[in-house]
Amino acid sequence: MTVHNLAFQGVFPPQIVTELGLPAECFQPDGVEFYGNLSFMKAGLYYADHITTVSPSYANEIQTDALGFGLQGLLAYRREALTGILNGIDTTEWDPATDPNLVHPYNATDISGKSANKRELQKRMGLHIDPDLPLFGLVGRFTPQKVWIWYWKLHHN
Repeated sequence: MTVHNLAFQGVFPPQIVTELGLPAECFQPDGVEFYGNLSFMKAGLYYADHITTVSPSYANEIQTDALGFGLQGLLAYRREALTGILNGIDTTEWDPATDPNLVHPYNATDISGKSANKRELQKRMGLHIDPDLPLFGLVGRFTPQKVWIWYWKLHHN
């Protein structure tokens, strides 16, 4: 099982166990029961042969009260079956020194092209062109969990 986001657990009332034809004995703390309800996330975490997450740090974080969403005890118990796989990019394909999609290439020793690329992006997107304004890009969801993780990391690292 791969965990991308513990906030979305698939929690349903207990009668769904019968409606799905699941054996009644699975509805217990050592099974699918989660605070009186059925949790598909907990079921997956409990019954999976192995659990992966989107990064080693997330694998550690979800074992804490702050980010475990009530499943931290189970995840800590299953820690030997839990592996975080680091997200990443292909640094050959996404190298700003050779990326044909950038107007001005740059590298770690000469970053002058970054400001030119920022100016070009501001122009293409119809933004106010100002070298002093910060420009952020984000690939992800704005959810309370993401904001909480950013806040937590900022104050605990």
